[in-house]
Amino acid sequence: MDVAGGATRSDAVWLTLALEFVSLQLETQQATSFDVISIVGMNADCTVLIDKQPTDWLLYNRIIGLLRSAEPKSLGNYLPAFEEAERLLCSNTNGNCALTLLFLSDGKPSDEFRREHGWGGLSYGEKMAQLMRPRIDNLVSMFGRRLVVYTIGFAGPAENFEILRDIASRPSAFGSVGKFQAPSLTPVRCIITCHL
Repeated sequence: MDVAGGATRSDAVWLTLALEFVSLQLETQQATSFDVISIVGMNADCTVLIDKQPTDWLLYNRIIGLLRSAEPKSLGNYLPAFEEAERLLCSNTNGNCALTLLFLSDGKPSDEFRREHGWGGLSYGEKMAQLMRPRIDNLVSMFGRRLVVYTIGFAGPAENFEILRDIASRPSAFGSVGKFQAPSLTPVRCIITCHL
């Protein structure tokens, strides 16, 4: 229970996705069933939880179903989750389609990799940034302005969001948009001002 009002972060994440990214966009007609959403669980195996589901009330119900059934995992592995998201984005062959990558985490990455000669005295965060930068750069250079990247740090203000901030800073070098945001942790509506 780390969200104001006694909710958990996991509950707040699913409610935010359902209310802010589905319900609100449907009600304001910012999204239709032609807009599809995939959700990748950022854990040890980075499972695709929802695969190219149209933005409609069925999607809303599926996300509410995840609120009830998905159990929070202790690991938040960025690299395999990013690779799965990249695979999903690259499966879209329509060159006129706008794309959004929303990378939501409750803190720093949990990826484990061995300290080998390539570390060169770097900290974990520096090494992680070194591994993530070419991936995000490659992805944004491939899609250009079609791809917008949002990173959201879904935790209290004391959490380290260095990697999420770094990921969001990369797209501008390729003429695209990247934005980092840390919403307030309040029950039911965790306000995120990203427009998809």
